[in-house]
Amino acid sequence: DQETSEAVRQLIEMKGFYNLEKPGEWKSIVDLQFIGAMVHPGGGKNDIPERLKRHVYMFNMSLPSNISLDTIYGSVMRGRFHEDDDKWDSGVVKIAHNMTGATISLLEKIKSTMLPTPDKFHYIFNLRDLSRTYQ
Repeated sequence: DQETSEAVRQLIEMKGFYNLEKPGEWKSIVDLQFIGAMVHPGGGKNDIPERLKRHVYMFNMSLPSNISLDTIYGSVMRGRFHEDDDKWDSGVVKIAHNMTGATISLLEKIKSTMLPTPDKFHYIFNLRDLSRTYQ
């Protein structure tokens, strides 16, 4: 929100705050480092103000493609369920090899259907949810 952003900006710029209990007394904050993360603005999410943004370095990490996801998570399944292992029936191995594509498709369907709204702001699905399937 606006107040929090301005408080963080003041802390970065001025290295401290005025004491609310003793008006006029300055509280200096030293040896403090900041790290943060955020999602792209939109869907009820606001961008941070330019006055705060000028103090931070930003970089964007795009999500991996579905082919990359299939390679990453599919290798986990293929490593666990492979044909050379006598523990698994061939039907189980076949299902395990198709599981990654089906899970990725299900996640994409959920993300496109169950969009976040002000009433359902917790409807945010990401790679963490896909990872939980493989734990």
